Amino acid sequence: MKLLFVGEFAGFAGGIERYMYQAAELMRERGHRIYGLFEMPGKDQNEFCKVFESTHFLDALDSVPEDIDIAIIHKIREPEALSAIMKRFPVISVIHDHEYYCPRHSLYYPFVHKNCHYTTSRLLCGLCGMTRSCRAGFAERANDSFIKKPRVWNLICASSYLVVLSDFMRNLAITNGAPAEKTEIIYPYIKIPAKTERKQNRAEAHLLVAGQLIRGKGVDLLLSAVPHIKGNFTVDILGSGEEEENLRHLSKQLSIDGKVKFHSWANHPERFFADAALAVLPWRWQEPFGLVGPEALANGIPLVGFDIGGIREYLIDGSTGLLVPYGDIKRLAAAVSQLLADVELRRQMGANGRVYVQANFGRESFLGNWEYLLQEVKSPGVPAAEFLKWD
Repeated sequence: MKLLFVGEFAGFAGGIERYMYQAAELMRERGHRIYGLFEMPGKDQNEFCKVFESTHFLDALDSVPEDIDIAIIHKIREPEALSAIMKRFPVISVIHDHEYYCPRHSLYYPFVHKNCHYTTSRLLCGLCGMTRSCRAGFAERANDSFIKKPRVWNLICASSYLVVLSDFMRNLAITNGAPAEKTEIIYPYIKIPAKTERKQNRAEAHLLVAGQLIRGKGVDLLLSAVPHIKGNFTVDILGSGEEEENLRHLSKQLSIDGKVKFHSWANHPERFFADAALAVLPWRWQEPFGLVGPEALANGIPLVGFDIGGIREYLIDGSTGLLVPYGDIKRLAAAVSQLLADVELRRQMGANGRVYVQANFGRESFLGNWEYLLQEVKSPGVPAAEFLKWD
C-alpha cells in the first residue's frame, strides 16, 4: 500500500518522531511505500526523511500524490488541514499524547500542577487552555483552545480507526469521546539489542533520565531527590527543551551540579544505555506510554518511576524495576538508593526487563496488528491469512 504519515516535525524531536521513523522503516520492509507530510522541518531532517518516498509540507498539501491508500495521522494541529486530508484519503489516527482533548496539552491543572481526571469540556477545558504559556496573543490562544482543538478532536474521533500505545491511553481516549469499537491498542515495537555483559559493578553508577525537558517530564523532581540518594553516582540527563535553563539553575541551587550532566537529545539514545545502571522515570504528568521505559528494559536496564500514566504497562514492581507512589521524592530517592546498593538485583531486574519486552513489544506483533488495521480500512470484511491479527 501507499501510506501517508502525517506529523508535526520532519525531523527528530521526541518520542513521536522516533515512533514514526521506526514504523516507516518496518512497514517499508513489508513492501509498503511510505510518504511524509509535515507542518515544519525538524532536527536532522535528511536522516529522518530518508525512510519516506517523498516529503511534503502542509502549506503545499496539493503536492501529495493522489493515489495514497491510507493516511496515518501521528500529530496535526490544524483542523482545516486534517479535514482536507480526510476528504482525500481514509484515515487512521494514532493518539500519542493528550493534546487533542486537553488544550493545555499536559492534562494537569495550571498553577497547582495537579493531574486532571475530568473528561474534556469545550468551555472548562478551553478556559484552562487559555492559561497555557505560549507566545501567541490572547485572540490566537482563544481560537486554539475553544475552536481549533475541539474541531481537531472531533475529526480524529471520526477516523476509520484510532490507535493508542497503552491500555491507559485507550481508557482515557474513550472517556473523552473516542468510539470504543474503533479504538485499538498497538504496542510499539522495541528492538532488543544483542545481549552484552553490563558493567553494573563499576565504581560510579550512571542514572539515566531521557526525554523532552518540559515540566511534565518531572526532571526537577529527580533533581530534588538527588541529595537524598545514597551511593556514588552521576545523573545523565538526555534531552532538550524549555525547562533546561531552569533545571541547570536548580542543580546549582541544590549544589549537585557536579553530579548532573546534560546531553542534547540523540536520534539513537541507546548509545547512552550502555553506561546506565538504571533509568529513572520521574514523570509529573500522566505519561501516555513513555518509549524510553521499555527501550531501557530492552537494554537490560531496570527502572525506577512514579506510579502515573501508562508506566504499569512495563514497569512491573519488583520484577522490571521499582514503582514509587506518585510525587513522593523521598521514596524515589530510597528506591534509587536500593538499586544502587544491590548489583545482583539490578542484573536480575534488567534480565527480567529484556524478557518482558521480547514477549510484549515484538516486531511481528507490531506489524501484524498494523497489517490487520490497514487491510480492514482498505478492504473491510475481506479475510486474508497474512492479515490475521496477532494476540
